Amino acid sequence: MISVSVETIDLSLVTLKKYVIGSGEPKVVITAGLHGDEVTSIYAAFKVIRELESQKINGTVVIFPIANPLGFYARRRESPIDGVDINRVFPEGSGHKITRKIVENIWEEVKNADYALDLHCAGLQAFQYILALYEEFDYVKSFVANIPWEIVVESTGLRGQLFVEASHNGIPAAIVETVGGASYFSEEWAKNLKDTVIGLLSNLEILDFNKKKVNQIFLSRIERIKSPKEGFFVHKAHPGDTIREGDVIGYIDTTTNGELIEIKSPIDGVVISLNSYRYVSEGDSIAGVAKLKK
Repeated sequence: MISVSVETIDLSLVTLKKYVIGSGEPKVVITAGLHGDEVTSIYAAFKVIRELESQKINGTVVIFPIANPLGFYARRRESPIDGVDINRVFPEGSGHKITRKIVENIWEEVKNADYALDLHCAGLQAFQYILALYEEFDYVKSFVANIPWEIVVESTGLRGQLFVEASHNGIPAAIVETVGGASYFSEEWAKNLKDTVIGLLSNLEILDFNKKKVNQIFLSRIERIKSPKEGFFVHKAHPGDTIREGDVIGYIDTTTNGELIEIKSPIDGVVISLNSYRYVSEGDSIAGVAKLKK
């Protein structure tokens, strides 16, 4: 069994834990829980640590399984001490000194890494996908090709995100978004996410496992579909479905007069997430569809 070094970084009110497995190059940094309520990613990160403990590692894997510990314990997306979304303030940091120290410690590892992977959750009604600047950077697309998951979505490139800043600094980086959120987790999708990470490490030859390749579908940015009226949104499509322009995604039940308003997709694409089985207001986002590339 390989030794795992656990470094505890004192943040005054809480600690940030960093797990270092193996030594030498290449170096991969994996983060989870930058958004504290995205628990499936955290669960998966710990599963990856447990699996790596019993394997030979050709290089170094650094894992921050709970990158936003205050948010995690408070069951909040942001840091509760200052309300800062930690994944919007890389590489300089912002807000309270604890938030800045978290950003500083994670960025110090990532800027010296060969690869970076950030684990997130896309919602309770969602489908797992890779998010990356694959159109902008060839080295990012080459990295993404080693992540054994089918759906790849082009990022908006919003600055301040860890994977965006890493990509702009020449470090191949991406996010894997999976099912979960609001401090709920999916055991099934945690396993899928863990297997995806292990597959990446195998394809990079950091693990001596058989390489695992998949046929990837490259999609454009996610388009948010908004509710035209107030009411209950009931979905007909499901996360992961491929749909065509005009296909019915679901309907809004207005309840007041029994009117059912069909919600149709404005594009050809893949359903990434649904804001379903809840009451929505006019203008609320009710679905995310990533556009199929022509």
